Amino acid sequence: MGGGDFLCGKPIEDPRAHLQAREWETTMMHAGCDNPGGCALACFFPCCMAYSLRKRALDNKMADYKCCQGYICPNCVDCFVPDQSQCPEFCLCLEVTFFQSCAISATRIFVQEQRQIITDPCDIKIIACNNAMQILTCICRVLAHVNGIFGHVARLIQLAADIVYCKWILYKDGQWVTCNLTCCSVG
Repeated sequence: MGGGDFLCGKPIEDPRAHLQAREWETTMMHAGCDNPGGCALACFFPCCMAYSLRKRALDNKMADYKCCQGYICPNCVDCFVPDQSQCPEFCLCLEVTFFQSCAISATRIFVQEQRQIITDPCDIKIIACNNAMQILTCICRVLAHVNGIFGHVARLIQLAADIVYCKWILYKDGQWVTCNLTCCSVG
C-alpha cells in the first residue's frame, strides 16, 4: 500500500484475497443502514457486543476460547493468564472489558480465517487511517517538547483517532451481526 492510498479512494487489495473466497453479507459502508440495531447495540454496550460476537464466532464452544484467540501476544497471555480453559467466560469478560480493541481485532481475524472471508476494503482504509493518526499523534507529542502547541495538536489528532476507532467498532460489529457467521456470500 502506497503512502497516502488510504485517503485517495483507490481500492486496496487484501494480500490474502487469493486464499479466501467469500465476502461479508454487508459491506462496512452499508452496515449502519443495513443493521442500525446492531450498530446501536455496539454503541451503547460495546463490551457486551464484543463478548456476544466472540461466543458466536466460536459457535458457543467456549472450550475453544483463547485470549485474543491466540492472535495477539500469545506467549505473554499464557504467562500472565495460565490455564484459561478453567474459566473461559470470565477470561473473555476481562478481555472485552480491558482490551476491547484487541478482542474485536482478534474476533475479526478469527472469523475471516475460519470462514475464508476477504477483508472489507473499507476496513483496511479505516485501520490504515487510524494507524496514521496514531503515528502522527506520537510525532506531535515528541515535538511538544520543543513547542507546546504540538501538545494541543496531538490531543486533537488523538480525539479524531478515537472517534474513527469508535465508528469502526460500530460498523464492524454491525457488519458481523448482519452476517450470521455461518453463510457469508461467496464472491
